[in-house]
Amino acid sequence: MATHPRRPAFLDSGQVENIVGVEDFTEQVEKAREVAYALVGQPDSQLGKALAGKLPDVPAFLLAEMWQDAPADTLPAALWRLYLIQQWINQDYSTVLRRYAEGLWADKNGFSLPTTQDKLHQARCELLSTHLHENREEIDNEYRERAEKALKIYQEMLTQLWQGKLTIYQLVTLLASSANFMFVLATGVSADWLTGKEHDLGFEVTLRPQALWHTAQELAREAELAYRGNLV
Repeated sequence: MATHPRRPAFLDSGQVENIVGVEDFTEQVEKAREVAYALVGQPDSQLGKALAGKLPDVPAFLLAEMWQDAPADTLPAALWRLYLIQQWINQDYSTVLRRYAEGLWADKNGFSLPTTQDKLHQARCELLSTHLHENREEIDNEYRERAEKALKIYQEMLTQLWQGKLTIYQLVTLLASSANFMFVLATGVSADWLTGKEHDLGFEVTLRPQALWHTAQELAREAELAYRGNLV
């Protein structure tokens, strides 16, 4: 996945400046980090401490706009990825639910994760697509119910994040859960995905088949860094 996912066109620079109360937009890289740490209850500057109690009242998209260009393996980059995933779920819940259920079924029935070799990947997708169609009733009943329960818990965790209710330690669990979520989706990638329509928001992070796998790896790495106290 690209280091800098394509951003949604929400704000201009002046609007972003108003969020954190600074005059120089070039300072936003450092301010983004301070805001990220304030959100998870670890403000490490005067600005962060001043913002800590106010962030739950700021819409998530305003915060996320500051993190879009953050370097990989940093807290702002991790939060940006989580934001894109949440937006994907919010914008296309039925598709995410169906594909997550398919991923659960594929994982249970021994389908390996996607290969990076194009020909093998295409063959795997076509084979899985056939099996998914043959087992549609089971997927739409048993596995859909499992997917709904898992997605509900996951969405609640994301909501708590933007409300400033998660600590940095709870963020480790959220990042690990997000990595697992993306791994399951990657496992369920079938030929049907390859004909899907590109979405404007977060396509490189969430929808392109190989991007699912790469995003899952990045989230897993960030979860480990957060656990070790090295997600800066």
